Amino acid sequence: MTTSTIRAFSTTVDAALLMRHVTEFARRIKLSGTPEELENIDYLRHVLDDLGYATRLILHPAYISLPGKARLKAGNFSPASITHSFSRPSGVAGLTGSLVYLNAGRAEDFAGRDVRGRIVLLDGIANPAASRRASEAGAFGQVHVSPH
Repeated sequence: MTTSTIRAFSTTVDAALLMRHVTEFARRIKLSGTPEELENIDYLRHVLDDLGYATRLILHPAYISLPGKARLKAGNFSPASITHSFSRPSGVAGLTGSLVYLNAGRAEDFAGRDVRGRIVLLDGIANPAASRRASEAGAFGQVHVSPH
């Protein structure tokens, strides 16, 4: 897209209407499968229908994962923590073990390291490749340090 095309589109944006829609969406937390999510979908459907689009809501079974509460404690240090979607819960008692730092969790970071029965500490957001390497190496826990 050229700069002139972007300018042409942006001049057609109704800022007040956009703000009204954003304000409506911000009223609710939108977690998959919740009534609040459905309220937002209904609002969007009505807006699109009023614009002349034909909409249809399709409900189907799906694998979803909603983050639960998280707490991390290393000695006296307890940083802000969140869970990762589709992660296995540690159970009511939590998980305790020794921590092994393995950089970003690349194959070379795991090479020659015995992490069986330990918790790996990895730089960067959780990702399938690093998580799989940790599991296959026998780690029983993972902590990923977000760059944010």
